[in-house]
Amino acid sequence: MNITRIDKTNEEFFLPLLHDQAKGGRPDLIRIGVTDDDQAVGALSAVIGQKDIVIQSVYVDPAFRRQGYGRTLVESLAALAGVSEVESITVYAKNDEETEGFLRELGFELFEAVGTIRTRVCELMHSEKLRKQLLGRVSGDIRPLSSLSTDEKRRLRTYLSENRIYLSDLCDPEYSTVYKKKEKISSAVLAIPFPGGMEVTCTSDNDMDLREAFDHIAALIQSLIRDLEYDFTSEIRFISDDGVFADLFATLERNTGKIKSSNDVIHGVMLL
Repeated sequence: MNITRIDKTNEEFFLPLLHDQAKGGRPDLIRIGVTDDDQAVGALSAVIGQKDIVIQSVYVDPAFRRQGYGRTLVESLAALAGVSEVESITVYAKNDEETEGFLRELGFELFEAVGTIRTRVCELMHSEKLRKQLLGRVSGDIRPLSSLSTDEKRRLRTYLSENRIYLSDLCDPEYSTVYKKKEKISSAVLAIPFPGGMEVTCTSDNDMDLREAFDHIAALIQSLIRDLEYDFTSEIRFISDDGVFADLFATLERNTGKIKSSNDVIHGVMLL
């Protein structure tokens, strides 16, 4: 069994095992492969921050499962990434008995299955009425993380921890937003870039309404459109078990007919 970094020189060898989002590269994306007798048997991709790692995908050839290859990939992650002070590893994975058992054995704390939707910017723009709303004025109470003071960031961490959400240093402060209502944070959207799009976690308290949730999404879309790294084909993966955001996503799904939704993703966090 050999572990190796995947780069342009050996990418083709591991290509069948790599998730679509891991084909190609970006500076903070690490890809690791495992081989046995010169055969590619597994691959992992993850986004690397200064102290946090988010696993994007991990896959082992079915013929080689339950032989320790997946464990070796995950356990090798921090060392090969060159991150010396990792505080956490996060993963969103398919919610099935085999995956749950695998993650628990590795030491991940698992949370209940969450709802996810996958869409592209162009699909959200499918309806002319929706497009106008998404590109319209956003409430002044929606603020990017980059604008928060040190004290406000401390309060945000407290708010998120109460909702069992960890504020990763991988969150992009220009795309992630909070809503402040009477000096109190009532909702937050945390965006982590991945190749070709954003992975977005949404949470709120009981005081949020649909308009507030929609403003978060509109702010995200407008930021994506302004950024030359993204275009209308950019993918967005929304992750949330929040009732109001779920209602919003259901409305968007009805209006566009393009959004793919599911409720089979499990959230795992390993604090190191």
